[in-house]
Amino acid sequence: MLADDAVNALIYLSSAARARYNSSGSLDDHDDMRRLLMEALRICPSGHPERALILNNLALSLSDRYDSSGSSSDLDHAIRLLMEALELCTPNHSYRVPTLVNLAKVLGDRYYCSGSSDDLAGRIRILTEALELCLRGHPSRALALNGLAAAVGDRYDLSGSSEDLDLRLSLLEEALELCPLGHPQRGFILNNLAEALSDRCLLSGSSEDLERRLRLLAEALTLCERADRGRAIILGNLAHALGVRYLRSGLPGDLDERIRLFEDALELCPVGHPDRVMSLNNLADGLGDRYDNSGSPGDLHEMRRLLIEALQLCPPGHLDRPMTLNNLSTCLSDIEEKIRLLKEALEQCPVGHRLRVCTLNNLSIAFMDRYR
Repeated sequence: MLADDAVNALIYLSSAARARYNSSGSLDDHDDMRRLLMEALRICPSGHPERALILNNLALSLSDRYDSSGSSSDLDHAIRLLMEALELCTPNHSYRVPTLVNLAKVLGDRYYCSGSSDDLAGRIRILTEALELCLRGHPSRALALNGLAAAVGDRYDLSGSSEDLDLRLSLLEEALELCPLGHPQRGFILNNLAEALSDRCLLSGSSEDLERRLRLLAEALTLCERADRGRAIILGNLAHALGVRYLRSGLPGDLDERIRLFEDALELCPVGHPDRVMSLNNLADGLGDRYDNSGSPGDLHEMRRLLIEALQLCPPGHLDRPMTLNNLSTCLSDIEEKIRLLKEALEQCPVGHRLRVCTLNNLSIAFMDRYR
């Protein structure tokens, strides 16, 4: 077989493995995909027209593995691959925009892990370039708009700037206009716009924003097949929105529906699925609300069980470990164990980390409880 034919065959097989992984979340499918891509890169010469594509796909596979393993070395390796791909892509190259978007995505993952302001600033700069290359009518414009909106949203979380919030919403509104019914990205954009509305709702208390958020997420859910990995995320976000309405209205129906949605999301995330830890935390959160309302020992016991399982799936260094440690601490009566968990969480939340303030607050409350 000629080298070009072998490279193309490996790319095709890796794409099939990617499709299986996206549907199943199986780590075996993921390992197959990564192995095929590594072989394709090995036999692909530096001037090969598909080298940038292979570098992109291999980088994304490492990003996927990071979601499961929490290993920062996977992110660093992915960034190196994407930087090499970017060097191969001139401004008019067909892979330049996808490479910029993928590099921004991985920088975002590293930012969530480290809290580095350099990663956040680099991500915004890269996505601004991507958007400038995607004029109206460009097939990747909606993707660039969505990516920049996410990065600006992270900057808003730090700055609290209303300008950043307004910019995020305007970017997503334009992205939604570019994704009519039938567009493969419509459900993804609906979900992200709903989450941006959540931030504005927190500021304004607008019931109109809350109800629109619920409508957008309900539509996104209808567009998401049961086998789609994104379905669990949308179920979780819809459940969170119902939780906000429950806190305002006190209607038990919203609380029960919230827990049902979290249970549905967990069913879609079996052991080994990269979103299982988040789904376990979400369901525990819903049960915690019901325990606060009813005082049922069964809910508290199940909440603890879910969070202990989640913690076992989060080795030290895992992105979700600080969140899980914080959540588990809330349902423990042993004050020394609570403080131990929160101290560990704080060690994994450097200055700038999105959970540092929350962890400091929880730890100070625990110390006050011990003092009493």
